[in-house]
Amino acid sequence: MPFHTGSSASIHYEQTGSGPDIIWVGGGGARGQDWQRFQTPHFAPRFRSTVFDNRGIGRTACTAPLPWPIADFARDVAELVKGVCDGPVVFIGSSLGSAIVQEVAIDHPELVKCAIVMGTGAWSTGWGWDYQAAEIEFRRRGGNLDGMMGVAHYASMLYPARALGDRVLWPKLKWTCPEKVESFLLMKGDLDDETETVYGCVQGGGGWPCANERSDEAADRGGSWCWFLDADAMDGSAAGS
Repeated sequence: MPFHTGSSASIHYEQTGSGPDIIWVGGGGARGQDWQRFQTPHFAPRFRSTVFDNRGIGRTACTAPLPWPIADFARDVAELVKGVCDGPVVFIGSSLGSAIVQEVAIDHPELVKCAIVMGTGAWSTGWGWDYQAAEIEFRRRGGNLDGMMGVAHYASMLYPARALGDRVLWPKLKWTCPEKVESFLLMKGDLDDETETVYGCVQGGGGWPCANERSDEAADRGGSWCWFLDADAMDGSAAGS
């Protein structure tokens, strides 16, 4: 993959196929190459696909101080599109990537032909909030998700219930999970990584407590997304901007 140098990040990206541009924006911990197993080959005959590593993931490097608001991720993507694509382009996002795509659409509407966002929302409440809060507590108590337990746990975030319940399809899918799970486990600190880096994020006024709790101070200000890389991210501190 080549690199594109933006205002605060050197983005590791790759382009395949030819035709109108599609840019694929991955979720937390997902590398650009994760799109290349199933998605981008299907579009290669008619579209040019751009995949990349978000800041904090893979070979992308960022020198900006933490925390990183979601707008910073969106700026990275906008700069990449301006630099290597012929806009406006089709955006496809998953999870965190979908939140980034939403921000791009708000901040840089001239770059967006259309946007497909999966596994996302502008708000996290109810079961979604409790699920993430429960995982935070599990990890604070020293819990790890590895082996088949890790595969089964993270598969619920990667595949629809229809696929998980398919007796023929699931045995095939579960052996594609370890590559994807590796990204998630590195993200959450469950793998022995030299950087000992884990992710955290908060969003005031509702939020997504992926590896941290909501910041009441951020909530009082109306809240916004922020991401940070910190080996102590699980200690209960929170940040908002």
